[in-house]
Amino acid sequence: MQEGHVTAILRTEDRTKTPSRSLDRLAVAITFVWAAVVFTALYVVQKPFGPAVALRLVQRSGDIAVAGALIAGAAGVGLRLLNRLHLPTVTPAERLGLGTLLGLGAVSLLWLALGLLGFLQPLVALTISLLLLATATGPLRQWWHARPALPPLPWPLRLYLFLMLALSLARVLVPATDWDGLSYHLTAPQRWIALGRIGWIGAEGPFYYPHVLETLFLPAMLLRGDSAARVLHWVFYPLALWLVADLTRRLLPCVPPWRAVAVAASVPMLAQLASWAYTDVALVALTFGALLVVLVGVQQPGAWLGVGGALAGLALGMKYQAFIVPLSLLLLLVRWHRQSAVRGRQLGLFAITAGLVWLPWPLRNLWLTGDPFYPFGSLGRGWDAHRTAAFAAAGTGIGLDPGRLVLLPWSLTLGLDGIAVYDGRSGPLFLALLPLAFWFLARKYGQAAERDVLGALLTVAAIHTLPWIVGVINSAATSQSRFLLPVFLLLSPVIAWAWETLVPLATPHFQPAGLLNLLVGVALTLTAIDATLETASAAPATAILGIDQPEQYLAGHLGSLWSATEQVNHLPSTSRVLLLWEPRSYYLRRPSDPDIILDEFDHRLWLSHGDIATLVRTLHGEGVTHVLVFWAGVDFLENQSQPALSSALREALTRFLTGYTSEVWHAPDGSYAIYELSTP
Repeated sequence: MQEGHVTAILRTEDRTKTPSRSLDRLAVAITFVWAAVVFTALYVVQKPFGPAVALRLVQRSGDIAVAGALIAGAAGVGLRLLNRLHLPTVTPAERLGLGTLLGLGAVSLLWLALGLLGFLQPLVALTISLLLLATATGPLRQWWHARPALPPLPWPLRLYLFLMLALSLARVLVPATDWDGLSYHLTAPQRWIALGRIGWIGAEGPFYYPHVLETLFLPAMLLRGDSAARVLHWVFYPLALWLVADLTRRLLPCVPPWRAVAVAASVPMLAQLASWAYTDVALVALTFGALLVVLVGVQQPGAWLGVGGALAGLALGMKYQAFIVPLSLLLLLVRWHRQSAVRGRQLGLFAITAGLVWLPWPLRNLWLTGDPFYPFGSLGRGWDAHRTAAFAAAGTGIGLDPGRLVLLPWSLTLGLDGIAVYDGRSGPLFLALLPLAFWFLARKYGQAAERDVLGALLTVAAIHTLPWIVGVINSAATSQSRFLLPVFLLLSPVIAWAWETLVPLATPHFQPAGLLNLLVGVALTLTAIDATLETASAAPATAILGIDQPEQYLAGHLGSLWSATEQVNHLPSTSRVLLLWEPRSYYLRRPSDPDIILDEFDHRLWLSHGDIATLVRTLHGEGVTHVLVFWAGVDFLENQSQPALSSALREALTRFLTGYTSEVWHAPDGSYAIYELSTP
């Protein structure tokens, strides 16, 4: 008993010696408070980044969030539409790709209607976008549960795609500097927003092109700005690659889809153009989507060809030159109709749907300009035969020179013979490997069904190429190789098929597929290095992170144009500026008349019957107070092998400036000058 009593006493003493947990918790709490004080004091004194960086990161995150919400809302619209159509055999991958394209097109047409009705206000954009996003949650959740596995990609290709997509997106998130974007792709929606509606914004032809993409920019620009708008164009880049993979998987089952994706992604201009406010990548995605639907639809009942017609109509709504998309697909369907593969009802469904989807654009132009095909009809407001001739620039092409025409593929790939290369680089794979694909087709490799698909791809690509060749012959204005971007992606599955056909030709001492793997790897590696260096030289990180203010970034990339822009923006608020040989007016904060087709002075002089005094009176009547001249552009046009600016016009310009204006500013390098118009 005594021993048990001692044990109990010892246990009691142990309990009394146990530290209080309440005191421990208090000590820990005090430690965290103290740590918060230390952290706060340290990073206030030694700031890891300033408020400007934080603000820019928030702004760029906002751009991506707004664009993402708009894309999700549009995808929901497209998925609902496809669900209602009950397309047989449509796969989850096709449902996402085609649904997103249809949804983006539907949202664009919605904003066309809202714009024409005068509802271009931020509150309207916010309300519509939130409603679309709310209704999209169901279809998107349903798709997510049924989502397909991603196609297997070799890890080097995964790394390449991630790098190229990231580099392209980084260029999207900085202030816009691309030529056509600053001329009309961004300027047109900017002017509509300032007007509060889609209406007349000046007699410049590109302001009245079909504008599927530009009207899609409207909610993004109303809610955020041009970076959010350009994200909407960028998203067509992964969409196009997604559709290339899906077409290859479905219609060329013998070809691993990753081969076609690798060939398509090797085209350097694809990533470059995706970062600009252009329409080219969106047009590629719509073209590929329409072709996929047509190739599947001829073998399936239901509304497949109606969807194909809608996508073809949306493609034509991107630009007039895209007439070749519905035309080429219609020619395919007509050929198959003659072979009894397509019923007349299906053919009519495609044609009628394409026409109805495109119809809003000529109706808009008829209302605003009086010419449904403005500016190509020569009938509309502020347009005439003189401007039509200037726009066409006929006679400035390479002409009917057999030698130069034969070498056109070589010149196209290398950027020779006046073929624009900066924004239209195709890479080496097409020129190098297309002859092999033709050889295998001539030798009847593969199954008949595969050859039919390859023949359709080649037919559509050839029909797309012919108008470009005619344009190169006739006019330097249409020689830009970026117009052939759809052709290169159409040829990607063909090259991939030839690549795969090499596999069974292997011998123990000759592995042609392995050698081609090496060639493709070299092409992708060099393209990635070039894109990385080009992006690094553009220094987007300094603008994205707020190290450089937007004005600093623009000054570094636009040079004297930005200096001229700042000078114009400091003119009196009552000023109106006429731009001569300068189409880029996006950053001007004073009313301006840009010179998008570089004919402004020539046309005004023609309207004045060559009389400078009459021209000046007209300018005064329009409220013009200043003239901005892009002298570097004048010199460039004057010094070409076929001068686009005559000595007589240069003399008239000199008489106008010396007799009726006074210079108020000029760039140190002489590239720009601003003149004040003399009072009448």
